[in-house]
Amino acid sequence: MSGTVAQRTSPAATSSTATRSIALLPSPMSRKRPAATWRASGIQLVAPGPTTVEMRATTTGTAFHIASDWGNTDIEVHTLGTFNVAPTWNHLFSSTTVLTAGFYVRRDAYNYYPSGSPFADLGPSNLQQETVSQDRSLTNYGVKGDMAYTAGRSNFKVGGSASATRLVENFSLGFTDPTFTLTYSRTIHAPSAGTCATYPNTARFTSNNGDTGSAGQSVQVCAFQAPLTIGYWGNHLAPNGTAGCTGLPSGTGCSSNGPWANKYLPQPLGGYSVTTFQTVAKVIAANNCSNATTSAQNAVGCLAAQLLAAELNVAFGSNTCIITNANGINAANAFLTGISYNGPTGTYTLTTAQRNTALTLKNELVNYNQGGGC
Repeated sequence: MSGTVAQRTSPAATSSTATRSIALLPSPMSRKRPAATWRASGIQLVAPGPTTVEMRATTTGTAFHIASDWGNTDIEVHTLGTFNVAPTWNHLFSSTTVLTAGFYVRRDAYNYYPSGSPFADLGPSNLQQETVSQDRSLTNYGVKGDMAYTAGRSNFKVGGSASATRLVENFSLGFTDPTFTLTYSRTIHAPSAGTCATYPNTARFTSNNGDTGSAGQSVQVCAFQAPLTIGYWGNHLAPNGTAGCTGLPSGTGCSSNGPWANKYLPQPLGGYSVTTFQTVAKVIAANNCSNATTSAQNAVGCLAAQLLAAELNVAFGSNTCIITNANGINAANAFLTGISYNGPTGTYTLTTAQRNTALTLKNELVNYNQGGGC
């Protein structure tokens, strides 16, 4: 339907004209929902006397309501609108001089509103997995003025103008595929050395119809030193030149670079205390795991060496989880106390069950010392 309204009064007072039309059109995409267009324009005001004020304004717009061709029942809305205002002021000083001034504002806007539920916008898998609502506008505005003077056959005019343009774009993201996974990176600060910190991470959403939801996970980050093997500790007993670095057991020694074992002493092996790096060398030299499954002496020596390496690693700043592990440091120390361990030169006799326990403890400590964790 369409309509026109016009009104006019005496020119000496004011005059105005206005037109408005609404056309109901089928949506160009779905042919199922109407679209509306509107327009209002042609407003003019004239004041009596030497001063004239003229106002011209126009507004137009179109809205499309779209139901998708994929069979969804929810509606998407697109709107386009223009608003234009340009008032002008004229003042006649004399029959030869006139001043004109005015300003203008024009705003063009586009808005897209997805369906109330983003999942209703899901299309073929190769088409889209996301939808973005848009609120975009471009505004031009300015002022201008000039003075005109006429003298005989000559015309003089001087004036100026200023203008600006402002662009505004706002977007909101929604996911149309409930199986879609958003992957992003997050940088966090590492905790202090030798400690762990838990960092929660929660994703929240609000749909266009006000539905909300969230999902979260936490990650634990630890700042631990990588554990070192018994071979490392046996060859990094103390800095080169330290008294006692000569005459050490074969396969052990001091070094020019650390960390060094002597920095982290004393350490317990059951009821026996390792207080010097020379004793560290003897414990590690007594390590013979090749036939620990059949020799009680080798099973004890292998366990003691791996336990000492694990204790040095914890003192160095490695993960402390091995302390309370079921087959970790505390359990190994309790076992050595139970068999009266008295150092690498002692003689030990184990039952089959004890030897199997020693091997279980040793295997857990080997795994830890070689970087396998707890």
